[in-house]
Amino acid sequence: MDRLHRAGECRYDVARRPRIHRRTGRHCLPNEIAPFMRSPFLSWLARWRPFFLGALALVGCDAARLDAIVPGQSTTADVIRHWGEPPGRWDNDDGSVTWEYPRGPMGTATYLITLGADGVVRRVEQALTEANYARIRPGMSHDEVRRILGSPGSTTVFPLKQEEVWDWRIAGDLQWEEWHLYVNFGLDGRVRSTSKAMIQKG
Repeated sequence: MDRLHRAGECRYDVARRPRIHRRTGRHCLPNEIAPFMRSPFLSWLARWRPFFLGALALVGCDAARLDAIVPGQSTTADVIRHWGEPPGRWDNDDGSVTWEYPRGPMGTATYLITLGADGVVRRVEQALTEANYARIRPGMSHDEVRRILGSPGSTTVFPLKQEEVWDWRIAGDLQWEEWHLYVNFGLDGRVRSTSKAMIQKG
């Protein structure tokens, strides 16, 4: 039997750093690491661990902020106290105003908080949903798309294709999947098409 399996004294830690051999005091050599600790999954997990921790922290903070805002009760001051000044806002025809809080680049949500003319919260919405993706139609303008999905995480212009692509990171079926929604505009500022794709990480 391999002595490493018998003694179990050499292991990688979660950051892929070889530990010190328990008996000899020297650094464990690569070929002394127990095979199950050299698995591709553990290597992948160590590389993406900071991202997962950041995303989980963001989700926890957002949940507390959402609980603090009650439609029909919370006011403009409450929203600013818990969420801060909005990165984006727009006026609506009925006199209300919508404040936009995108949670990128790590988050997969954009919250739209609508306040009435009286300064009381009317509703709180998560904009990046399947139902809202389906509302995006060819011919829509930049402003129409933004009012449905919020501002994109990034925009890229492709001169040769004569188009501009807006990109949102969105939730996947599994926590570690990275999915993106793309809305393609012509240079006239009108939607041409939409698509979704999962980004493969090595």
